[in-house]
Amino acid sequence: MIWAFALVWNAISWILTVLLLTESDRPAWTLVVLLFPLIGVFLLGLALKQTRMALKCGESFFELAASPGVLGGTLKGRIVLSRFLRIEDGFRVRLICVEVDSRGDTSSERAIWQREQTVTSGGTDAIPVSFYVPADQPETSQLSGGLRAVWRLMASGNADGDRKSTRLNSSHLVISYAVFCLKK
Repeated sequence: MIWAFALVWNAISWILTVLLLTESDRPAWTLVVLLFPLIGVFLLGLALKQTRMALKCGESFFELAASPGVLGGTLKGRIVLSRFLRIEDGFRVRLICVEVDSRGDTSSERAIWQREQTVTSGGTDAIPVSFYVPADQPETSQLSGGLRAVWRLMASGNADGDRKSTRLNSSHLVISYAVFCLKK
């Protein structure tokens, strides 16, 4: 998605910049137009960085031991990585319940509950996950009106001195979470 946006932005901004700057009687403010190609170069750099990260880390997914997960019990499973990763300080794994408010024109999120743990491993192609989830937390559902509860699992770690985030069942390049269902 970022590639498409960056390419369209660059195509339009470079064409308009060339057209405006080749006019002989252009106003002085048209030099501001040079900012748009600079933003385009930044967007291309961002797209390259995200693509490099995706190629290096690959696609990952969360495999639940029991589906759906149960509130008032232990959420167990593993994050299956697309390739073997050697992580220096272990993986930081975080489970979070988010209240999503989509009432009105805008959408907002608020963390309701979260826990984090470090899973150590010299190197692995799967990260074990085990969190106790209290029974008093909301299940994955519509709460009321435009409110809903969403559970997310995120994992990250340092590999080769770079911070890596696993992408879990996501078509996005940088998003590092799995969304799954928890019931009472």
